[in-house]
Amino acid sequence: MITPAFAAPDRPACDVTIQELGEAKVNHYNALDGGDYLEPIRLRLRNKGDGTCVGAVKISRITGSPELIGPHGGKLTYTIVAENDLGRVVYDPATNIGSLIPVSIPGRATTEISPRLFVSGSQPGRAGRYAATLEASFVPAGNNLAADAAQFTVSAQVTPSVQANFVGSTNPQHAHLDLGELAPNKQGSISLQIRTSSEYQISFQSENRGNLKGPAETFIPYSMTYAGRLIDLSRTDEQQFNPADPVRPQTNFINVVVGQFQRARSGTYVDQVTITISAL
Repeated sequence: MITPAFAAPDRPACDVTIQELGEAKVNHYNALDGGDYLEPIRLRLRNKGDGTCVGAVKISRITGSPELIGPHGGKLTYTIVAENDLGRVVYDPATNIGSLIPVSIPGRATTEISPRLFVSGSQPGRAGRYAATLEASFVPAGNNLAADAAQFTVSAQVTPSVQANFVGSTNPQHAHLDLGELAPNKQGSISLQIRTSSEYQISFQSENRGNLKGPAETFIPYSMTYAGRLIDLSRTDEQQFNPADPVRPQTNFINVVVGQFQRARSGTYVDQVTITISAL
């Protein structure tokens, strides 16, 4: 008897798969800071064939929006730039056009590429996660059809942050309100400008519990409002605000009204109010 011989199937010279290696994420995006952000997008290409495979990686958009989408319909613009040439855009989601990333993979080998997610600073956005889904495909040289493709996610986490200053004060962190000659119902105001990427809490603490302190331990009461809300100065009063337009400056008035009094010693009457503002 003659035993039949079976030939081993030919292994293709070029057999490439592409895989993403984790979400490219800007972990702490400060919407009030002017700094830019870069994060690597790690892609692995494996050639299961016996010969060197030459081609390019193409990035395209999966989701409909060209921006990173976040809470309350917020958007952050971004681009993908080359790993070793940050000035070269390899993918612009605004146009859904980019340049190919050339790769060469030896037989039975793997290689990794790391184009960069670029998100520019000072973009308005509420605190939260902003993300988009993209696709990376490997296109062999001389062929317009992708051999393999993988989806990957790019994102930025906008962190709660707040900035505040008194308008018109020589020291933006300290304001002096001079009421002049005191009289019942006399009013005065100062302006506080706030930029925030989230809801914020503001607290007021009066050194003399809502009184102007004068000579010989004499006191004149007064009241205070912030953004139209009455502040309880007999204790530390904490109130929360949700800005209609995050990041862009909003100015609110701190109004003071002198209370009722009949007789008071002549002299200077003062109180110090500490205002603390925290992003939530």
